[in-house]
Amino acid sequence: MLQRLPLFLMAILLAFCFTAYFSGAAPSKESDSEYRAPKSGGGAKTPDELADAAYNKGAGFQKKKKWEKAIRWYEKAVKYNSKFARAYNNMAYCYRQDG
Repeated sequence: MLQRLPLFLMAILLAFCFTAYFSGAAPSKESDSEYRAPKSGGGAKTPDELADAAYNKGAGFQKKKKWEKAIRWYEKAVKYNSKFARAYNNMAYCYRQDG
């Protein structure tokens, strides 16, 4: 039972990701700017901008194969934007790679 727990959690993450995507909550593929951190410096940032910045940090750690750090940043991204399907998807991938 305990060995199947990570697979069960991954299934929940993927199910949520697909639900968010097919409900229209996922960002469109045409607009890549939704995935980039804001370029302006200083000032208050919106939750979407904070989510984008956290997502980009996670993606950087994912490229370096630092799975645990990437997962932490993706968790921050979904904390700011609970409908950020791409962050959920990448988080599930990192969980899978981390074993």
